[in-house]
Amino acid sequence: MDTIFVFYENTPEGSWKYTKPPKGWDWIGSGSTGSPTYPREEQFNGPRTNKKAMLAYLDKFFSKLKAKDVVVRYKIRQSYFP
Repeated sequence: MDTIFVFYENTPEGSWKYTKPPKGWDWIGSGSTGSPTYPREEQFNGPRTNKKAMLAYLDKFFSKLKAKDVVVRYKIRQSYFP
């Protein structure tokens, strides 16, 4: 199993649900980081075999949230370094 983190800053409208992620990938949870730039984080676990698909899914998903002004900024990482 591999892990992916998404670090972000959301707006007051920030609420969403993940639909149809790549097979085998699960949302593990969210929390805070202590970083003023990226104060929130979400964690996902899944198989290495389709990790690239999950990275693309998350980038597209958060890009749409940013376009809708739900997220101010985000970055996707494969380790916990906001």
